[in-house]
Amino acid sequence: MKKILFLHGFFATGSCPMARALREAFDGQTIVLTPDLPLHPKEALKYIRILIDKEKPDLLIGNSCGAFLAQMLSPVVGIPALLGNPHFKMTDFLSGRIGEHEYKAPRMDGNQKIIINETLINEFGELEATQFDCCNPYYKDRVWGLFGEQDTLAHFEPLFLQHYNNSYHFPGGHTPTELEVKTWYAPLAQKMIMEVTANQPMKHREQKPNLFGLCRVATEEDEVNYAAKDKVVIVTGGAHGIGKCIAEEFRKKGASVAVIDMREGEHFVGDISKKEVLEAFADEIIGKYGKVDYIINNALPLMKGLDVCTWEEFQYALTVGITAPFYLVKLLAPYLAEGASIVNISSSRDRMSQPQTESYTAAKGGIAALTHALAVTLRGKARVNSISPGWIDTDFKEYEGADAVQQPAGRVGNPMDIANMVLFLCSDKAGFITGENICIDGGMTRQMIYHGDHGWTLTEMQ
Repeated sequence: MKKILFLHGFFATGSCPMARALREAFDGQTIVLTPDLPLHPKEALKYIRILIDKEKPDLLIGNSCGAFLAQMLSPVVGIPALLGNPHFKMTDFLSGRIGEHEYKAPRMDGNQKIIINETLINEFGELEATQFDCCNPYYKDRVWGLFGEQDTLAHFEPLFLQHYNNSYHFPGGHTPTELEVKTWYAPLAQKMIMEVTANQPMKHREQKPNLFGLCRVATEEDEVNYAAKDKVVIVTGGAHGIGKCIAEEFRKKGASVAVIDMREGEHFVGDISKKEVLEAFADEIIGKYGKVDYIINNALPLMKGLDVCTWEEFQYALTVGITAPFYLVKLLAPYLAEGASIVNISSSRDRMSQPQTESYTAAKGGIAALTHALAVTLRGKARVNSISPGWIDTDFKEYEGADAVQQPAGRVGNPMDIANMVLFLCSDKAGFITGENICIDGGMTRQMIYHGDHGWTLTEMQ
C-alpha cells in the first residue's frame, strides 16, 4: 500500500483538521502519516528525514510551513511533493508574532505552548537563504503547488513558479477546510501518486550534505532522466533488440521517439539502405517535430564473410552500417536542437574478429571512424560518440558456466547495459565527451589469451 507523509503548518499539529481529512479521504487506499513536527525547523527537518528513512513514503504533502519544509526535502530524499500554500518567508510571518502562543490542535506530547523568539526567527532565516539550493531540473515536474485563491496570508505562487512547473488553484484560503482537502488536495495527491511516483521512480542515493546535513546535489540519474524529457529521439533499427530497448527507455523518461525499421509495426517501416527512404523518414520527422535532439544510429548490417559474401551483400552492409548513418545525420543536421547528441552503435568487432565476418566487421569499424569525423565537423552543434557492444543477449537470458565465467565481468551483457550508456551520453553529464568510442563488452577485449595459459586451451583450429 502506498504511503503519504503529511507535514502540517506552523500552528497546526498532526491531529489538525487537514490531517484528519487526508486520513479519511485515503482510508483503505493509502496510508497517511500525520506526525507532530518539532517547532524548530532544523530539528523538524532532521526528524522528518529519520521518519522518511523508516517509513519510505511515496509522496510528501505539506501545508504552509510544512510545505516550506517539504520543498527543501523533496529533491534530497527523492520523493515528489505537493505543496499547499507554501510559506517561503516564515521570518516575515513570525516577526510580528513574538511571544507565547498555543497550538490550534492537540499534540501527542501534551505540550500546547509555542514560544516565538529571535532565535527561532533566525533559524528560519538561515533556511530561507538556502531553501532552493537543492532544486534541480529533474524536480521541476515532481514538486506541485496548490494555491488558495482567497489566501490573504501567503502569496508565493510567482516564487514557486521560478523553480517548478505545475501550479494549481482552489477557491479557498490559506488553511483549507476539511471539505476543501477532500475536494482539492486529495484528488491532486492521488494524481501525483498515479502519474509521478509510478512513471518516474527515483532511487534514493546519498551524497555529500550541504544543507544542515540533509541536502545532496542532483544525481547522475536525475540528470539523465531530465535530459530525455520532452526530447525528440531518432532510433534506427528500433523495433527489436538493442534498438528497441533504447527506444523504450527514452519513452519511459518522457521523450518522443521516432523509430525506423524494416520490421512491420507502429513505426516508420523502411530499408535505410535506400536514399529515398531516409529522405522520406527525415521529412516526416521534421514535419512532425520541427527539431531533433538525439540520433541513435543502431540498425544492424548483415554478417557474411570472405567465402560467401557477394559484392552486392558487402555493399549493402556498408550502406546500412556507414552510408545510412552519415546521410541521416546530413539530412537532420540543420534541425539539431541545442545540446544535441548523436550515438552510433558500433561493435567490439571493430577491434577484433572471428573468421567469415568481414561485411559486419568492416561496417562497424567504419562507423567507429565516422564517429570522430562527425564529432569534429559538428563541434559546437552536437556531440558525437559511439558504443562498441560485446556479447549482448537481446532476450535477457542468464548464462552460466563457461559462457559467463570467460567474461571478466562474470556475465553476458544485455540491452540495458547499452541503453544506460546511450542515455548517459545524451545527458549533460557527458557534456565533455565527444568523438569517443566506448567499448561495453564485460572486459573481453582486455583479456589476453594464450594456449596453455591460466587454463585456456586451444582444442581445434580451422
